Amino acid sequence: MRTSPVTPNSQTITAPAAILDGLQGRDCPVCGAPEHAARAFLSASIDPARIGALSFASRKVPEFMTFRLVRCETCETVFAAEAPGAEALARAYRDAGYDSAEEARYAARTYAQALAPRLGAEHRGGTALEIGAGSGVFLQELLDLGFAEVIGVEPSHDAVAAAPAALRPHLRVG
Repeated sequence: MRTSPVTPNSQTITAPAAILDGLQGRDCPVCGAPEHAARAFLSASIDPARIGALSFASRKVPEFMTFRLVRCETCETVFAAEAPGAEALARAYRDAGYDSAEEARYAARTYAQALAPRLGAEHRGGTALEIGAGSGVFLQELLDLGFAEVIGVEPSHDAVAAAPAALRPHLRVG
């Protein structure tokens, strides 16, 4: 897979917008076809001045910003032709703010209602893992559905700090 650095534009980059520093060009993440063989799908629309603490948070007001997207000629996958490196993304998600407690509660209830009819006796008493657990409110719903053990993985320190005290032991920052 190609990972050549791409230089961002010359605008002053704020601390949260540092994610744009060192973007890496990449080949198709599904089939490996070279990016140069892909066709344009959507132009980049990133404004570094609008990237802030909530840019990598869930359930936020949409910013309608995107990296340059291309469509692979081989497998039709649409992907970002340049993307931040893994460490930069991990840092952005780790440092993301959290301000969606109310929305998270509603979403957790909705997810639980959708999941409940699909759970058989073999699932109850088992273990559930949630990736991107936010403040962990869905973990409580999973416990209420009969799971004996629940574990949530969440990269944002702010989201984990917002978790109800009873759920924090079930959350892992990562």
